[in-house]
Amino acid sequence: MRKSIFILFMALAVTTGLEAQNNLDQARQEAGTFLKSLATSITADNYKMFGLNSMEEASQLEADQAFVSNIIPLDRLKKYDGGGDKNLLTNVNRVSCAVINRQTQQTVGIVDLEREKERYVVKGYTSSDLSVALGKINKELLKQNFSIVRVPALNVYFGSFTDADNQSKYISLQNNPNLRTEIGEIRPAEDFLKRLVPLANEYNGLPW
Repeated sequence: MRKSIFILFMALAVTTGLEAQNNLDQARQEAGTFLKSLATSITADNYKMFGLNSMEEASQLEADQAFVSNIIPLDRLKKYDGGGDKNLLTNVNRVSCAVINRQTQQTVGIVDLEREKERYVVKGYTSSDLSVALGKINKELLKQNFSIVRVPALNVYFGSFTDADNQSKYISLQNNPNLRTEIGEIRPAEDFLKRLVPLANEYNGLPW
């Protein structure tokens, strides 16, 4: 009986993993289609708005890895008293897809997508600091169930992954003096989250 339950559990885990990967692949394909369309609208007058060095660079944009993007609502963060982040994260059906320059292999942007009616829809493109940070960190980390964790109200974001000891780790994707963090700094998720709690309690803006 126990063996049957274990086999069923493993089958469900494999199925869930495959579904998650299929979703990321679908998001990446949608991002690629969007970038091809975007290239046709970039001109000598507006290429700088997209963080590009030239109009010609638009034809070199390519969808790279896609990552699940979760958020931590402010009200949950205020109640945080230690441990991992499982009780904090909210899945908002968002995916962030890194954009690289095909020639230089440098990360130059991010396409944000949201799942709507069984497909991913592009919600925006940016050449923000997040894309710069992703280009700086160790690429091996991006293979370890890597995801993006955001605290929208505080404009804070991290990369999240699970280490070899099955511990939740965050990597800073910002140089943030308020959190005393630098891009590439890796710590247990709990360490960064504890630093965020006082900022969350002091915040008096919109709830997200």
